[in-house]
Amino acid sequence: MKKYIFLLFTLFIVIPSCKYDEGPLISIYSKNERIMGNKSFKKVIENGVDVTAQYDRQYIEFSRSGYFAWYFYDISGGLTQSWGGSWQLTNKKTHISMTLYDSDDNEFSWDWEIKRLTYSDMFLERTDENGHTIRWELYQAY
Repeated sequence: MKKYIFLLFTLFIVIPSCKYDEGPLISIYSKNERIMGNKSFKKVIENGVDVTAQYDRQYIEFSRSGYFAWYFYDISGGLTQSWGGSWQLTNKKTHISMTLYDSDDNEFSWDWEIKRLTYSDMFLERTDENGHTIRWELYQAY
C-alpha cells in the first residue's frame, strides 16, 4: 500500500511540472538556472523558413538578475555591437517576456512561449505582429 501512495504522490509532483511541450519531464535545475548563461543560436525559423545563417556569430547572455546582453561578432571574432534588455518569466513560467533596447535606443518587447527548457538548450516560439511564427532554438555555449 505504501508503494502505491508513494507512486501517487510522485505523479502529483511530476505531472504538473511538465510545463513545456518539448520537455523536459523533470529537471534538477530551477527554471532561472536553465535560462541563465551564454546562449548561441542553433536554429532560427521565421514563418517556416530557416534563417539560422542570419544569426551566425550572435550570442545572448542571460543574467540571474533578469537582464540580458545580445552580442554581435564579426568573422574575425571582434565584437561589432551589443544590445541590452531585461527578461522575466510570465504566464505561470511558461513564457519569457523580453524587452530589448538596440544601439539606437529603440525598444522591442517580445513574449515567447517556452517550448523546451533544459540546462543545455532552450526553444522559444512567438507570433509577430504580421502573424508570422518565429522559433529560436538556443543552446548553452560554454
